[in-house]
Amino acid sequence: MKKELASGKIDLVQILTDPPARVRTARVREVLLVVPKIGSVRAGRILAQCGIAHSKTLGGLTDRQGDELIDLIRGP
Repeated sequence: MKKELASGKIDLVQILTDPPARVRTARVREVLLVVPKIGSVRAGRILAQCGIAHSKTLGGLTDRQGDELIDLIRGP
């Protein structure tokens, strides 16, 4: 999945909207770091802005956290 995200075959919003069972245990920070143009600093800022702990998994996101994260990824 990480290779597909990095190459652009899979959209991050698609994964956040309905994470497949195989990636629900992946940490949100790790997934963000795979996405092009998102480095360690930007990933940390995104997580802080959404109130998401660095250790939070995709499957553990609340609806609010997931919605805020999707809104930030999509942009204005």
